[in-house]
Amino acid sequence: MRIGRCLPPAAAPLTAKDILHGLVGMCRGKSELNRFENELNSYFGMKHSYLVSSGKTALTAILQALKEISPGRDEVLIPAFTCYSIPSAIIRAGLKVRLCDLAPGTFDFNYQQLSEIIRTHNNQLLCVVPVHLFGFPADVERTRKIIDDDSIFIVEDAAQAMGGGGHGEKLGTVGDVGLFSLGRGKALSTVEGGVIVTSRDDIACHLDKTVNALPDYSVSDQLALSLYGLALSILSKPSMFWLPKSLPFLRLGETIYDPYFKMKKMSPFQAGLAREWKRKLLRFGQVRLGNVQGILIELEKLGLKPSWGNQRNIPDLIRLPLWIESAAVREAVLLASEKMGLGVARTYPTSVEQIPELSSGFGAQNFPVASECAEKLVTLPIHPHVNCTNRVKIMDMLERESRI
Repeated sequence: MRIGRCLPPAAAPLTAKDILHGLVGMCRGKSELNRFENELNSYFGMKHSYLVSSGKTALTAILQALKEISPGRDEVLIPAFTCYSIPSAIIRAGLKVRLCDLAPGTFDFNYQQLSEIIRTHNNQLLCVVPVHLFGFPADVERTRKIIDDDSIFIVEDAAQAMGGGGHGEKLGTVGDVGLFSLGRGKALSTVEGGVIVTSRDDIACHLDKTVNALPDYSVSDQLALSLYGLALSILSKPSMFWLPKSLPFLRLGETIYDPYFKMKKMSPFQAGLAREWKRKLLRFGQVRLGNVQGILIELEKLGLKPSWGNQRNIPDLIRLPLWIESAAVREAVLLASEKMGLGVARTYPTSVEQIPELSSGFGAQNFPVASECAEKLVTLPIHPHVNCTNRVKIMDMLERESRI
């Protein structure tokens, strides 16, 4: 166990001022939630927005609403390499997971395979979920053209991409309905939280019922959140992060498949935490971009693959994925990072079809690109706690360990 300076793999810092805003929002109640919703609608150019307790809750609520619109359809098509929260939400909504492999060299769908799935499962598919993984924009319009069927919805998962853009549009606004996560380690954090946006009145009509039926945070829940937020503001700093990281019951860094999560509406405290959110999105994004640019220059010198990074057109990432071909080098890098507190981390343990609780449903299906991503990717920290000194140490470590 390392005691001392330790970088978290991802972070959206909270300050004492943010906590104070949250407490003021708690006093303002519903008006604080209305303010945040109105700001979201204006910023994203959408007609409707909904505030919930997590990105998983947002996706589940969306799927429940779509299921009411098209009760005869029960499959949700997602990329085979993605966050486990997505299949968790699909199962929570009482639907089935359908997978599509990734195109080599991208985090987007293999569009040839996508076309075949759409053709053969057209009548079962409720929706397709393009995912902007790590902030890399998926081509939602290309997905729409391939679907070419208004009865199949597009749910745009921008959980990791709030504030990002792609193909001339704000991510999260191109599909029939979009979602963002406000959990710790995302582009913006309200400790926990989720946002749904849509301009489709028919979807909004069902979301009104679905979201309004969710329970509220109690006053004691909000006070507990405020204490958790205050702890995060202190313990996510590199000088202190070793402490929560050393506590196994917190399970930091673990990827967990859990379809039994709690679902709630967002609280006024969380909406208060989000005050000045546009300024924070811009500032955090600029810092992350600067870190990515610095890292990509050094990676090129080392001859390492910066995994889909392009210095001429770098998207708004929350982590920088790095492809390491050798399993021995990858493990050496992760071990060295752990010892030095550098925040280099694994991505997801497996592709979705290998999640133990789901694997029996996929039979002999395999998704080689997705599996390879799980086996060969690591992510480098680029968040606002990362400075030039940290970048130099990470690059030195990568250069040393890549000689294995």
